[in-house]
Amino acid sequence: MTMSDLPEQLSPQEAYALTAMTLEQIFGDSDVAEGTPVTLDFDLLAGPEARAADLTRALGMFGYQVSEGDGKVTASVSDVPLTLADIWTHEERITTIAVARGYISDGWGFLEP
Repeated sequence: MTMSDLPEQLSPQEAYALTAMTLEQIFGDSDVAEGTPVTLDFDLLAGPEARAADLTRALGMFGYQVSEGDGKVTASVSDVPLTLADIWTHEERITTIAVARGYISDGWGFLEP
């Protein structure tokens, strides 16, 4: 995969605004209540300089479970309240760790327990 094949990395301000908009839509269109504990999954795509072992080690140091499949690395964390502040804490941390190791963010999702 070349850099031109990767989606554009959003600025922190753009990512925050997109997360806020996504949560607003989720709370408006579903029965999921704000603050519901969920398992968050953050997908990461490898760039040409990706260092998978370094990424896995760094994410593990922060308590994230890491899995690979479908050309993506997924960092998961359980029992997170579904709020903008709580999601952003993890999204910002994971994205910072990933970018420093040759990966970019490809979005997040969640599972209710």
